[in-house]
This record gives sequence, structure tokens and C-alpha cells, in this order.
Amino acid sequence: MLRVGFDRAIDLDIITCWTEKTKCENCQKEAKLKCSKCSTAYYCDRNCQIKDWPEHKKNCFKQNEKGEQSNVEKTAKEVEENIDEGGIQGKCVYCDKKAKVQCEECNKVGKEVLYCSDECLNKDKERHKIFCGIGFKETPGK
Repeated sequence: MLRVGFDRAIDLDIITCWTEKTKCENCQKEAKLKCSKCSTAYYCDRNCQIKDWPEHKKNCFKQNEKGEQSNVEKTAKEVEENIDEGGIQGKCVYCDKKAKVQCEECNKVGKEVLYCSDECLNKDKERHKIFCGIGFKETPGK
């Protein structure tokens, strides 16, 4: 407890907990995102969330008193499988199939533009370069 004045005490754990939630769990930069499953972990971007997942998943999904998984916990495997596949959730902006790659140039500036394949990414190149974060490469990340 921290004494503030003569009659007030503040629980430091509450203050620490609150201030830490504004920082990325992975790199300590200012957080802009939070875990959509538990809302207790905060991240500066999707890449840091993916990097922290092996550690965060230990606390993210807890069993209830009966030992059963909640609906949120049942999605843990889906989230983990998705991260194993490259950490991308969403649909291709070109053909609406399940996304597997993203524009790395947009990702660098905090935007998430997703594609199901490099083929769709390249087919969408002309339209996308108008909106792209800092320019478009033929094959992002390479």
C-alpha cells in the first residue's frame, strides 16, 4: 500500500496493473491492441501479439471451476492453429478466401491488408498501390 495524504491508501498492484496495460506485453511500446479473447494483454501491433502468444496462452484461457472449457477457451485451439499458419486472421481482400499472407509494407505502418496467396496479392497490385502504406513491392517480405 502507498500512503497518499493522511487518510488515503492506494493499492500499488492496481496502479501497476493499470499502467502496464497501456504497454505492449512483448516490447513495452505504447499498446494499441488488446487480446480479443481475454482483454487482459495489450500489444503495439499484431506481430508482437504473435510473438507473445506462446507465453500469453498459458494465462489467456483458464478452465472454469468444473474443469470445462468456456466458449472463449474453445477458440484457443483455433487461435493457436491460425498463429501456426502464419498468424493471420481474416479474408483475402481480392477473392474473399481465408487469408494466409499480408502486405508487409502496409504491416510496417500498422495496417493489415490480407491476401490468400502471393498470386492474389500480385493480381491486386495496381489497385492496392494507391492505398499501400509506403509503397508496394512485387512480393512483400522478399
